Amino acid sequence: MMAPVFSRKSWQCVWHLIQNDLIHAWGLDRQLGYCALGNRMKNVGVVDSEYIVHLGLPTLGSSNDNETLSDSHKDNSRVKVRMQSYIEMQVFGKRWKEAANKDKCWSDPYGQVANQTSHY
Repeated sequence: MMAPVFSRKSWQCVWHLIQNDLIHAWGLDRQLGYCALGNRMKNVGVVDSEYIVHLGLPTLGSSNDNETLSDSHKDNSRVKVRMQSYIEMQVFGKRWKEAANKDKCWSDPYGQVANQTSHY
């Protein structure tokens, strides 16, 4: 498991992004680059030698390899997790847009290309 690392200055931005009520946080990783304050290809570091412990929440995979579930139960759980993830990504995107619009000091350093599709 890998985790991004941030400077003290950019941590304030990151802290506000991660303080949310969403379970899966899909979309969050796409926005963290904005907190890098400059070239996100150079200013974002990743720690990949430490363990990260996650809560035991339902995911797209099976939580217990020894469990034997019927195919219909597996599919049903998978669909529910994907639907919840999709809904949360929409909520996060809406919140991001609202926050960016309210912040008069913030400007999008990367901008949206005219033909690029927004998933929010």
